[in-house]
Amino acid sequence: MNSDTRHISTGRIRFALAVNRDGRFEKRNFGDASRFLVYEWDGRQWVFLHEKPNIFKEEEDNPVHGLPEKGRNIMEYLQSWGVDVLVSRQFGRNIRLVHRKFIPVIVSRTDPDEIMHIIGKHIQWIHDELTCRPEAYRLFKIEKGILKLPVKK
Repeated sequence: MNSDTRHISTGRIRFALAVNRDGRFEKRNFGDASRFLVYEWDGRQWVFLHEKPNIFKEEEDNPVHGLPEKGRNIMEYLQSWGVDVLVSRQFGRNIRLVHRKFIPVIVSRTDPDEIMHIIGKHIQWIHDELTCRPEAYRLFKIEKGILKLPVKK
């Protein structure tokens, strides 16, 4: 079971948005974001819960991407907040770990408000994916609408 899926039965779903210092999505892997914005869908609307720095972000010019240890550390960090869904412009190799615990969502736009509006219109898809709880969640892609795909092995 996910970190804290008890709130799903009430319609509550928690999302972690991987953003830069300016609060925008940028073309970086989820684990390389500057910070995470955590929102909850309360069954009717979005509620901002908190903002946390990404304490696992590497500040080097040439960081090593896709380290399983980094992926596991970030996953534990987010599970402690009860997060169900991860939203980013892209994911690295650790998506193969991530999609076993969280629904990964790849977005094409940089404005979190715009993305949350689109997700809100399709929230039932996210809810259905969480409640059916497959062995591994599918990848969602958001452009103008939303698309659900299997994660490539």
